[in-house]
Amino acid sequence: MVRKCRNVKKFEKMIDAHCHLEQEDYKNDLKQVIENSKKEGVKAVVNCVTHPSQFERAFQLIEEFKDYVFYEAALHPEYIEEFNDEQILEILNTIKNKSKKLVGIGETGLDFYWVKDEVQRKRQIEMFSQHIELAKELNLPLTIHCRNANKQCLKILEKSDIDKIHWHMFGAEEYIKQVIDNNWLISVGPIILVSKKHRRIVEKVPLELIMLETDAPWMSPNWLLRKEKERNEPKTIKIVAEKIAEIKEIEFEDVWKTCGKNAKKFFSLPVSL
Repeated sequence: MVRKCRNVKKFEKMIDAHCHLEQEDYKNDLKQVIENSKKEGVKAVVNCVTHPSQFERAFQLIEEFKDYVFYEAALHPEYIEEFNDEQILEILNTIKNKSKKLVGIGETGLDFYWVKDEVQRKRQIEMFSQHIELAKELNLPLTIHCRNANKQCLKILEKSDIDKIHWHMFGAEEYIKQVIDNNWLISVGPIILVSKKHRRIVEKVPLELIMLETDAPWMSPNWLLRKEKERNEPKTIKIVAEKIAEIKEIEFEDVWKTCGKNAKKFFSLPVSL
């Protein structure tokens, strides 16, 4: 039996390594959402902004919640058809100009689930390479989104010569060995509550290579388990940590502490743990 932590405040070491607080879902009560997270022992959150229309809002958040909300930026591969090549270069230049406040580049990668057209898929690959080069130029870690393109994504990453790679919501079970061998980090979210594949991944990947995420406002536990309409929040990483502890048959506090330290180190966050 894995003991759950009754006093998470005592273990205020957890970091939500991937969420989207700039979304309209938090327009009216973000301050309360942040307070709720702090009460659950969440020490910091890494906000991932993926569309240029949301960049300014993301910039505001890191000022409003200084030293608690950090951010990384990219153009999500799903949006490839919205922008021409010249516009993509402008977006990347905007990110570069804000780089002093960035903790990472992402989420970037390939999404062949939503994008079916072969021409646009090739453009995704080119844009992915541009993001990789930007991360290398700025010496920032890279956060990966990959859907229905695991083989292609892995091939590009193994040639990228980047030390710090974080595969968000990693589901490529067939490539666990490569992730471990390359010392890449993965992040695990509420999907492990319902996915046997993601639970198997958690079993096999060392805790030292795992960060916790919520992907909030999406992927709320109640929506996943019962299809109840509910917004997700960073505080639910506690539920994820409890599930990982159960799967690995270790103490909750070990997950809470180790995954927090992993995120702090990976993103070079100026927080005390």
